[in-house]
Amino acid sequence: MFWDFIMLASYMVISIIFTRQLILLNEGKIEEKGVKGIAVVAFIAGILVTVTSFVFSFQVARPLWNTPAQPLSFLIAALVAALASLMILSHILNKSGYIKMPIGLLAKIGKLTAVLLCVELIIVVAEVLISLYPGSGEDYIAFIWLVAGKGAVGFWLEMVDLVTAIVLLAKQGTSRRHVYY
Repeated sequence: MFWDFIMLASYMVISIIFTRQLILLNEGKIEEKGVKGIAVVAFIAGILVTVTSFVFSFQVARPLWNTPAQPLSFLIAALVAALASLMILSHILNKSGYIKMPIGLLAKIGKLTAVLLCVELIIVVAEVLISLYPGSGEDYIAFIWLVAGKGAVGFWLEMVDLVTAIVLLAKQGTSRRHVYY
């Protein structure tokens, strides 16, 4: 947990520095080459933040967490959150006139987000099916709780939300009149 805290705190500091560099670049106070180094460091730090997922996946006493798919799932969730934040901020900054990002580019980001959500959906469905297949054991009991027990409402709401998000984001750019963000 200590290393997890160090990674997350470092990532926060790197993100603040990176954001400041981008603001300076946008204001014309620095050149683009001045941002490239911190951009690479921010990207690597973003990947390393998945250390949290390893902490969860090593929890043998937690069948829903103790899975090799956890790091990949965390990474995809982080990318989806980042792209969603980017779309929201871009939309707000476009409306305010601070930046000019073409709607087509936002639609492409939305479609990329839909693809990542499809991968996440495949991971979740695979985990559930693989755990339910044997018909017994700790994983089976935990996943029965998830899909048919007390955890079912949250699980099925997540599934509906995932599919809805995929459909809405995949439709972006197909019609200029319908922009969902």
